[in-house]
Parts: sequence; structure tokens; C-alpha cells
Amino acid sequence: DVSALESLLVDKAKKVMVKLSPMLDMSLALNELKTVRSVHIVAVNNECKELLLILQKEPVSSEISIHCEHIAGNGESQHYTFTLKQEKASACPLTDQVGTYLYEPNVAILKAGAFRSLTQTYPVMKLHLSSHLYTSASLVPDFPGRRFRVESVSGFGKKELKAFLKDMDKANITIRNFPLSVAELRKRLKLKEGGDDYIFATTLSGGQKVLIRGKKC
Repeated sequence: DVSALESLLVDKAKKVMVKLSPMLDMSLALNELKTVRSVHIVAVNNECKELLLILQKEPVSSEISIHCEHIAGNGESQHYTFTLKQEKASACPLTDQVGTYLYEPNVAILKAGAFRSLTQTYPVMKLHLSSHLYTSASLVPDFPGRRFRVESVSGFGKKELKAFLKDMDKANITIRNFPLSVAELRKRLKLKEGGDDYIFATTLSGGQKVLIRGKKC
């Protein structure tokens, strides 16, 4: 029980690293432990692997720094650091228009909940407060996540869908703030899994349900 041993641990060592389950709710750990000075979330190939807390008796800063680390299979690494105060104070510009590029934050950032501060660090706008997808007119090559060039956007009208799905028999589907599951949507669209096309089913800030088709940058 780390919370029971916390005072003893920080008395014995200048710094203590606590390795927690990557499935644990980070906010729960921060509420339980009183000497957390930084959090490190480590992901590999978009799968959260580690949730690490650094405990220290003497505060270095009044703010806990949260470090999001992501390592891709090709060796590319992405790093993003923020504080909960920054996240809470950040404005979050929303848009109802899907731009030329679409961005999905990596899993370390999603785990950390750095949704608002991303729009202050990078020149992107959020599609919806709960969708966690971002867009821009120009490519942001260092955005910490997957980057797509938007091919088309569609609502769920019959003619719209027909044009949207033209020449496409398979696709990789992602659901973000959308009422159907991936399996349900795949069945409705009659698409196999795989290929070079990516479809994001999401909700725009005005409440409109849309499908966004893109190709990886």
C-alpha cells in the first residue's frame, strides 16, 4: 500500500519512483499521494505501458509536471509536457469545419488528459470538447500523435455516403465521441478491415455526426 508507506519512503530517499499499473486512473493516484512531484506516462506503438510517479519530500515546484512519452515502431519518439494548472487554464478553440489535416493525439496524451493545452502549444483547433480530434489548414509535422491528410468529409445522407465510399472496400475505422461501435459502423458501411484509408467517425462542435476519410501523412 504505497499511500500507507508514502511518508516513510520519502523520509528514506531523496526521490522515490512508483511504478503503477498503466490502467490506473492518474487523477486517483494524485489524490491519494501527497508528495508527487512529476508523472511520466510511457507508451509504445500507441499502447500505454507505464505510469510512473516521482515522489519527493521537498517540493521543487508547486505544480506537478506531467510528461507524456511515446515511442513508435519506427523509432520516432514524441514528448509532451504540461501541468494540470496549464490544462485547466487553457482556452480550447473549437471548429465546425474539418480542415486539410486531422490529428489524433497519441495514447500517452489521451491517458494524461492533455486535451485543451494542445491547442495552445500547436496551431490546431478541436472538433468537439469530447471528441479529442484536432484539425488545421496547414500540416503540423511535430504534433504528438497520428497525422492525416483529409480526403473527404461526409454526413449520413444516402447520396453523401455513396460518394464518400466510392472506390473503397476496406478501411481502418476509429470512433471518437460517436454513438456506434467500430463493429456496428463497419457493418453499416459494408467495409472490410485494413488498407490505406482511415475513417474517423466523430461529432463536430455543433453536434453534427460525420465521417472523415484520410490518409496517413
